[in-house]
Amino acid sequence: MVKNEKIEFSRIQSIEEIGRDGIFLKLSADEYESAALAERFDIMSITGLKAELHLRSERGGDIIAVSGMLEALVEQECVVSLEPVSSKISSKVEERFANNTEIADDIFVSMDESEAIDDLLVGNEVDLGEMLAQCLYLALDPYPRKDGVIIKEELESVAKDVGSNPFSVLEKLNAKEKF
Repeated sequence: MVKNEKIEFSRIQSIEEIGRDGIFLKLSADEYESAALAERFDIMSITGLKAELHLRSERGGDIIAVSGMLEALVEQECVVSLEPVSSKISSKVEERFANNTEIADDIFVSMDESEAIDDLLVGNEVDLGEMLAQCLYLALDPYPRKDGVIIKEELESVAKDVGSNPFSVLEKLNAKEKF
């Protein structure tokens, strides 16, 4: 498997090696690739990034289907306290690549979501590392929050709600109707 040095986590797979029955692959990122991805995603750290994938050829080799599982441990900043928040990512991977735009257009017109094409192949290769990086990014919590951390406005809002009667709005409406 070849790497593209310009991409943080690159694992280029030739589609010619897939064969009729498909292939199973186990991929993982080293500490340098993980650190580069963490910097790219603007998070504190990524460790243990790994995936088990099954690649298979469909429609006579015109489509490459990738399925499997992605796992990683990530550390992000809490959006409230800026303290580290660790979380385990475990995400299903389902991607499909077409080797030309005509096939992608035909499938788009059919509107069968299970056959949707996620990307086009460049030549006879697919970069599984970049695909996994994108899947990981989409699985990240956009607003990580440490357990037990409460925003000051939330506390004030709760205090106001506890002190007021939930039917006070109805009392005001009822008072207007009497005149």
